[in-house]
Amino acid sequence: MAAEGLLFLDFYTANPLCSPSYTPQDIVGGIQDSELLLPELLKKAGYINKIIGKWHLGHRPQFHPLKHGFDEWFGSPNCHFGPYDNREHPNIPVYRDWEMIGRYYEDFKIDLKTGEANLTQLYLQEALDFISKQQASQQPFFLYWAIDATHAPVYASKQFLGSSQRGLYGDAVREIDDSIGRILRHLQQLGISENTFVFFTSDNGAALISAPKQGGSNGPFLCGKQTTFEGGMREPAIAWWPGHIPAGGVSHQLGNVMDLFSTSLSLAGLQPPSDRQIDGIDLLPVILQGKLIDRPIFYYRGNEMMAVRAGLYKAHYWTWSNSWEEYGKGIDFCPGQNVSGVTTHTQEEHTHLPLLFHLGRDPGEKFPLSFASEEYQRAMEWIAGIVQQHKDTLVPGEPQLNVCDKAVMLSVWKVLLFPWNLLGQATLLSAATVFVLSPSTPCPHSSLKQSLRTQTQEVNFALESNDISPLLKDPVAFKTLIDLLEDHVRASFSKVDFIAGLDSRGFLIGPPLAQRLGIGFVPIRKKGKLPGPTESVSYALEYGKAELEIQSDAVEPGQKVVIVDDLLATGGTMCAACELLKRLKAEILECLVVIELKLLKGSEKLNSIPFYSLLQYD
Repeated sequence: MAAEGLLFLDFYTANPLCSPSYTPQDIVGGIQDSELLLPELLKKAGYINKIIGKWHLGHRPQFHPLKHGFDEWFGSPNCHFGPYDNREHPNIPVYRDWEMIGRYYEDFKIDLKTGEANLTQLYLQEALDFISKQQASQQPFFLYWAIDATHAPVYASKQFLGSSQRGLYGDAVREIDDSIGRILRHLQQLGISENTFVFFTSDNGAALISAPKQGGSNGPFLCGKQTTFEGGMREPAIAWWPGHIPAGGVSHQLGNVMDLFSTSLSLAGLQPPSDRQIDGIDLLPVILQGKLIDRPIFYYRGNEMMAVRAGLYKAHYWTWSNSWEEYGKGIDFCPGQNVSGVTTHTQEEHTHLPLLFHLGRDPGEKFPLSFASEEYQRAMEWIAGIVQQHKDTLVPGEPQLNVCDKAVMLSVWKVLLFPWNLLGQATLLSAATVFVLSPSTPCPHSSLKQSLRTQTQEVNFALESNDISPLLKDPVAFKTLIDLLEDHVRASFSKVDFIAGLDSRGFLIGPPLAQRLGIGFVPIRKKGKLPGPTESVSYALEYGKAELEIQSDAVEPGQKVVIVDDLLATGGTMCAACELLKRLKAEILECLVVIELKLLKGSEKLNSIPFYSLLQYD
């Protein structure tokens, strides 16, 4: 197909994953009536429209594809999850138009042990029959072929099992490849190939979390599905139209799956709706005339603009792969591709000083340009203007699917066809790909602040402080606190030997943090509380004097320690703890607290010792 058509090397999806969902009964939303899908517009020009495979825009009757421009449907509202085989979570249904004709696994078999399933062959035959029927009636048509054989659990039909050197995943890809070849040959045999435009692409990068047995490869690109690195959003894309597109062409045009909407309408001689913002551009000048259109690519994850590409430069305004919690369970979106400060396991903001890469020299996003370089300054001045214009004209989309805690992101390969009938009217098959922006989630720091209670402590003078007791009572808030502390420590230090906690509320925070990090906890207590030989130090408080102790053998010389407490006020207790650890010749990596009362300037007493606070109050 690429040898006979045009290969796009810089084509992107609109989002690094498919519509969020779990099982159909968990989804309460779907595509809204106010949205105009491609088949609805094509229908006005006389097209017959069919979808084969996964719909994924809602399972309830009002979201049915036949209510949104399609005339026929053979497939499922969701991916082939399961098997569930119970009333609470029944298997995903398969439809022919309005009628449910069975369910995955029960009526449409998928053998999870061998990976055998005949679904791709069923979808292929549906496509061939539909094309034949429309050609016989000289009817312009639009066919959307959205199969999911390469989404875990991967499957292939019996004749393709064992046919590749890449295991079951390779077998599934070979069957898809063969099916596309059969569709193209069928168009040629019917004599309508020169009247048919075909476009092949995908909706997100390979799911490296499932690789190698159940997932693919993103070649030189960084990370995979669910990330906004190149491996998550740069897609294979091929345009095929014999007699119109020169064979063997290669384009460096920046393209996006949303462009297929405008391009398809242009092929049909239709104009995009004028009552709404259209994000995509018409690629026909690129495809037919070899032109290059200057346009940026915006990388979104949920409703956050994570990165921007302009020319060969890509600026990351946020970085994130997946959480430390997931990573600790063996879920890795970037296996074997750790890039320090880039593939972060916390959501790191770079909006004031974006990370900039030159994708021509560094397609793997491994070497960010120096902030001080002239190239960085020149490129970011250009990109900043693009981003500002984008934000000024952005019309936020209303979320159309609910977001479940159990959300599972799906994948699908897509092939798009566009024939012309004998009268010269375009017949189209394209992906009316709809991307959904999830509701923004509250900032974890904000939820922590809401769990803190202000109170007045009686000391030699009135000190307004904060009480973490409500936070301790809220298991979600407390877990969020430990998550944030863990993320910070992991991101800051390659090795930590111990967490040292201060009497007494440091004992509430330190042990769970140490447990998360897989290291030990050392208590620093008030005088007289520790058994055995101890080191002690006295220090001044706001209301008098106190004394702290640590066991003499608590740490070995040179061991790396992070000191934690709930609150830093005047800094006396924290300074005393540092003095104790210095006497034991430990290396103090950092003093870490939940709350800092900045007005009291306690951190200034720590001198050269690194200090970090999650929340600050004046």
